Amino acid sequence: KKIIEKYKDTNRTILIVSHSTFLRVAIGSLIGLNIKDSVFNFSLDNCSLTEIEVNSQYKRGYQLKYLNDKSFLL
Repeated sequence: KKIIEKYKDTNRTILIVSHSTFLRVAIGSLIGLNIKDSVFNFSLDNCSLTEIEVNSQYKRGYQLKYLNDKSFLL
């Protein structure tokens, strides 16, 4: 949430590359999951992409564009 607040009006692209547990907790937090549910009931596949567009035009300041996308691997 700190990253969203810091960059929401900058029109910059931010890339975060990490292990899945960190990403599950971070994304889970944004979509309202607690840490336990984020870790044990939410999954991200290896090499998948997730895009979150940060913009103050959205009610929460961001919009989840896609989650766990692997279509580029075909």
